[in-house]
Amino acid sequence: MKYAEKLLYPYEPKIVVFQTGSNDYAGMKGSDEQIAARCMEIKKEMFETFHKRLPEAKFIVMSGILMPGRAGYTPIVQLVNEKLKAYCADKEYLFYVDAEDLTYEDGEYRSEYFIKDGIHLTHEARLLWADAYIRPMIEEVIRNYGCEEVRK
Repeated sequence: MKYAEKLLYPYEPKIVVFQTGSNDYAGMKGSDEQIAARCMEIKKEMFETFHKRLPEAKFIVMSGILMPGRAGYTPIVQLVNEKLKAYCADKEYLFYVDAEDLTYEDGEYRSEYFIKDGIHLTHEARLLWADAYIRPMIEEVIRNYGCEEVRK
């Protein structure tokens, strides 16, 4: 929200994509449930603030991805993802995209999609993420929710 006045609001976007990441809660203290609850308080405030300032915009909310380099946070990421999905389901301007399976499948991390740190995606994985998860939701929002002017 810190840079929204400068980087978001002046452009009056029709669609905004949000990424949830482990930086959102990596420094928080408490139980997994407490951390997830605090993270959701922050996200709810952010979404509501953005919606007030951009009432016609649609917000695409990407799930957090599960990372081998931050495996200790996997339960928190999954909990936040569940809460985000439920929250988005109740708001006509929020659209949740579950991308957990991009990097985590059958209880295993897909390490080939990460650079050596196990936290950041490879270039190829970012392209896959965009093509298989982000782009389809943007296209759905454009098609179904009156955002045709986004294409211009």
